[in-house]
Amino acid sequence: MDTLQFRLDILNKSGIITDKERDVLEKWIDIIMEFSKDFNSEKLERMITHCAMMMKRKRENEDIGRLPDEMFQTIKEHQNYNDCVELFNKMNELYQVNSEEEKYLILHLCSLFEKE
Repeated sequence: MDTLQFRLDILNKSGIITDKERDVLEKWIDIIMEFSKDFNSEKLERMITHCAMMMKRKRENEDIGRLPDEMFQTIKEHQNYNDCVELFNKMNELYQVNSEEEKYLILHLCSLFEKE
């Protein structure tokens, strides 16, 4: 968890995320850890970096672009897809993201809990 806090510090101090967004990311991490502690911590760090960039894009009114439908269809077939959608919905209550970012975030969540 220390490396995660360090990453949040860097993202915050570099201006990629605001103090408020950092609070949201910390709450998102709590939501994920309440769901399960059985995840790859490096993948969580990558996901948090993606989320920070997503927040920056939202602030700057930038678009991530579309996730190919074929790729999202594969995600929908993931064994943890339904749980990840439920997790996303809890996260989205704290900080709303657009539908394209939602797909990428669910992809990251599915990847996070994937058994290697």
